[in-house]
Amino acid sequence: MSRHLDELQRDDVIDHYQWFDQDGVPDFTIWFTDGTVTQLEVKNVRSGSGPLRAETQKTRASRGDSMSRYYRVDHFEIIAACLFNTTGKWDYAFARSEDLFRLPGNPDYLATMQPIDPAIVHPWYRTLAEVHDSDR
Repeated sequence: MSRHLDELQRDDVIDHYQWFDQDGVPDFTIWFTDGTVTQLEVKNVRSGSGPLRAETQKTRASRGDSMSRYYRVDHFEIIAACLFNTTGKWDYAFARSEDLFRLPGNPDYLATMQPIDPAIVHPWYRTLAEVHDSDR
């Protein structure tokens, strides 16, 4: 994703970004050239046969908190689903967290699996700029 963001920076889509490689915080903070700032989480699509989908749960849970593997809807604004596992290319599909499916019984959290139509249709977008502009 950092290479993709470097390219967007060269193309003046984003001003700059910061990469966080640590648990508990979104992967990237991105500053767009229009002055807005957003939090981005990157996930891989599931490999193998079956429907295209991104897994939106954390790798580990903390002891004593059964909800800690799930992402709160407000943990990040945009998700980037890396399509490499199905396409062999470093392409992404982007969506706003508020548009994703919620955990049954607790709408403050995202469902574990998020389906992605291979045609990349709403709530998914082909570019970070498109999903960013969809909120305006």
